[in-house]
Amino acid sequence: MMGKRMRAPAAAALITLLAAAPAGATGSLDCEIADKTLTFNAATAFSYSIGGFNNFRGAIELRAKDVPADLAKFEFDNEALLHHWFGGKELKLEVYREREGSPHGTLRLVVETRRVAGSDGAYRGTYVLTLFTVPEGGGDGRSRTFKGKVECSAE
Repeated sequence: MMGKRMRAPAAAALITLLAAAPAGATGSLDCEIADKTLTFNAATAFSYSIGGFNNFRGAIELRAKDVPADLAKFEFDNEALLHHWFGGKELKLEVYREREGSPHGTLRLVVETRRVAGSDGAYRGTYVLTLFTVPEGGGDGRSRTFKGKVECSAE
């Protein structure tokens, strides 16, 4: 009987402590590339207190010649985000897609930015997109690299 009486005050104390704890603040992050070769946009929510991205998603459209359709234009989510770094003055992302089936092909986009001095959340930098494709029927693969500017914002 004594155990049941002790549980109620302990539970009440725990609820009071949890309610008094500060709520984890969240923010949003958006990145965009819009040049003659590549259109890229990505968005995610993130936690200021514990880090990490939530519901990362976006789209890529690569407008170079001879790019297979499945690697030229697609949407992506958390599974495509191999690595990310968002801390201090830096924001870095690595998005990766591998073709399912044959012939082999991959697309890797690396975004590296730094916070713009005096801004509340603007980031600017560069991207490097590497496309690797093997021709139909086999043979030597071909690697191509595309580079440009990227802008991101965090709120």
